[in-house]
Amino acid sequence: MWRKTIDTINLITKVVAMLCVVAMVLVVFMQIVSRNLFSYSFPWVEELSKYLMIAVIFLGAGIGVQYGSHINIDVLFNRLSNKVKKYMQIMISILSIIFLMILLIYGIDVSNRTMVQSSTSLGIPMGVFYYVIPIGAALFIINIIDYTISSLKTGDYSREEP
Repeated sequence: MWRKTIDTINLITKVVAMLCVVAMVLVVFMQIVSRNLFSYSFPWVEELSKYLMIAVIFLGAGIGVQYGSHINIDVLFNRLSNKVKKYMQIMISILSIIFLMILLIYGIDVSNRTMVQSSTSLGIPMGVFYYVIPIGAALFIINIIDYTISSLKTGDYSREEP
């Protein structure tokens, strides 16, 4: 049940991130064509593409845990015994989750407080864009927990992509 839930959450996240990338590419392409053919540029394209890129980064960061795609300094880690690796993995996960919980809590706070501000070109409340921060943090936490549980169950503490 847990595995299926994580896979479903990650699949939905991947689809949303891919849709953000596609939207960003289409909007920027439209801007290029419009600027070159009609000498007209849409004022909202730069702002929208910036927010879409930020959304892709925050959504993709959590999924990156599952694939081991985050930067690791593993020279020392790989030389440790499996027993020490186990405790290191738990410690790293706990510290990461603490940081991400702070990001989640303050991200929600900032998002709520900025709902009264509107974006310059789009006129959408800034809080809507900022909500990607706590959502990304929550996805990251879920994937760290899953990765840690899997590592503890299998005893595989390698930091390489599966």
